Amino acid sequence: MIQTQLFTRWFEHFADYAEPTEASPVLLLDRHFSHTNNIGLGSIDTGPNSNTRENQSTSVLRPDSFMILPVLPTYISPTSPSGSPHPVPTSQAEKRPPLQERNCLVFSPFDIMPIPPTSKAISNSGHKQAGSEIKSSSPYKKKLKTLEKKLLKLEKKERKEEKEEQRKEEEIKRQYREAQKKLKTKIEKSKEQWKKQCCEIDNDIWGLG
Repeated sequence: MIQTQLFTRWFEHFADYAEPTEASPVLLLDRHFSHTNNIGLGSIDTGPNSNTRENQSTSVLRPDSFMILPVLPTYISPTSPSGSPHPVPTSQAEKRPPLQERNCLVFSPFDIMPIPPTSKAISNSGHKQAGSEIKSSSPYKKKLKTLEKKLLKLEKKERKEEKEEQRKEEEIKRQYREAQKKLKTKIEKSKEQWKKQCCEIDNDIWGLG
């Protein structure tokens, strides 16, 4: 950035060279904040024919002034008259930290449930009221109970089926052991009969009986 003194000397040279008049005015565009607030340029300014404006094409043109035009309001924060880039909070509301918006995804069904009404229970005598009892009227309570009952039924059915499968498996094993035992007994009996017949044949070679 050019220094203020050098810019002032350059501005004097430019005014002498350009020689602005009412017939041929000159508009000098400059965006430096220090140049637009240079008091030394006020003595060189010849009137409305030579002005200094910020380099901002979207700004609304203002009437010519006999002094150097000030900075546009967009460069100055409304909470800080000095135009500091980091303004200090001036009110108690500005000192408070900004509230963070709550995400919709963090809501649970319990946040939107209605408040359960309170109903007072009456004692058996009917004269005095017992302590207040809170009865929930949540629309999810019945569904939860129904789902719990279904889950218990399924678990019970599954356990019953497992026991039935185990019983069938044990029955098959028992039948297999009995069949194996019977087959072994028959084999032993067949062996005994065969040995007996062989002995009879050996004793009666000629078959005389």
